[in-house]
Amino acid sequence: MRGLMGIVWVVMLFCMPNSLKLHARPLEINLFSEKNGKGLESDQKIMEKVLAELGHHVHCRYLYEPAINPSNVDVNIFFQVIPEQWLPYASHNWFIPNPEWYTQEKGLLDRVDLILCRTREVERIFRSLSLETYFLGFTSVDCYKSEYQKNFSQLFHLCGQNRQKGTLPLVNLWQQNSTLPLLVLVEQIHLGQSFPNSNNLYLISQRVEEPTLRFLQNTSGIHLCPSETEGFGHYIMEAMSSGAVVVTTNAPPMNEFITDERCLVDVESSAPERLGVKYYIGSAALEKTLQKLASIPIHEKRRMGWDNRINFLKKEAEFKENLSRLLLQIGESACRRM
Repeated sequence: MRGLMGIVWVVMLFCMPNSLKLHARPLEINLFSEKNGKGLESDQKIMEKVLAELGHHVHCRYLYEPAINPSNVDVNIFFQVIPEQWLPYASHNWFIPNPEWYTQEKGLLDRVDLILCRTREVERIFRSLSLETYFLGFTSVDCYKSEYQKNFSQLFHLCGQNRQKGTLPLVNLWQQNSTLPLLVLVEQIHLGQSFPNSNNLYLISQRVEEPTLRFLQNTSGIHLCPSETEGFGHYIMEAMSSGAVVVTTNAPPMNEFITDERCLVDVESSAPERLGVKYYIGSAALEKTLQKLASIPIHEKRRMGWDNRINFLKKEAEFKENLSRLLLQIGESACRRM
């Protein structure tokens, strides 16, 4: 393990952004998101932290906050929704979309200066609309806890309140097959009424506190993340950060994060979802993938999980570098105008 940690440090040093804090001047940035205790609020916190590390002045705002005598800023950054009333008060308006949740008029997209794309799939979608895009990437909370040991006979699925995580095919499979290993499933969509606990299925039908969640993420050797769609993929990235083997859907953007074919579940059908696409797996395809994983030795699974963690760290470093490079251009142009 000491050797693996050495590899991680080499990766982090190699990927460390060279342009951090090299901006011509600190920028004034409004950061808009929804305070919902879920993914959008997490997005805002992650972005706020990185922007502050880069030396900028960040003003976190609610998406639906009225624009009453606002100060002009250098950049507005909007997550998922474009609040029109704030567009006139920034030199640059940037939008970070989740295509599957975009419900505003398409014409409104022409009023932002740049679409910041967190996945290549988002980049593809918005380029097809002839919009200016910039590949940003992103990151998630690092959930890794070195004090825990992985149990590759225990599987984990975090559904929460989201019905697009591919939970039902997964639960149906476990109900049909009592020989499958233990699956711990955290959900808040009331599955427990229809699917009681069994010898190999343990449902936690409530929100769990962070220490408990980190314990489950770090002790479960295999995370099942067969999402129907993802705006970014915090669900998958958090699993990667913990050093687990991650099983996900063989469709974009999910297969941008996990590329090992042994961990990809084939799609049964698909359907449009606003500007995005939803992909559905079946229980049979999931079972086939799990059978392949069952034949892999423990030491190989451990290596696969550690590769996922290294890729998480790479993606985080790339995001910071991409953001720093973009803001440096804005800072330099602002100085030239002074």
